[in-house]
Amino acid sequence: MIPRRFALRRYRDRSGVSGIGVVAYGTWYPSGEATLAWCSGPVRSVTVFASVGDIERIHGHGGDSEIVWLDPPDVAMDATTSCADLTDRVT
Repeated sequence: MIPRRFALRRYRDRSGVSGIGVVAYGTWYPSGEATLAWCSGPVRSVTVFASVGDIERIHGHGGDSEIVWLDPPDVAMDATTSCADLTDRVT
């Protein structure tokens, strides 16, 4: 199965570090774990979390940021899915 992609959109930056708008991109894996890669701010990093919920609890800042899904919920496919099968999903 392949991971489902998302963006972390920040509406208010309380710390003044990461800014507003899309500040990170992530992937949610079928096993439940998720990664978050920062694309703004002075230090960029990639972090692995136990769940998307953990990302929301840590980086959601009480509604100042939200997870925006880039792929539909049915994106998870088995290992037999080929690149050609995914072509129509790429925009």
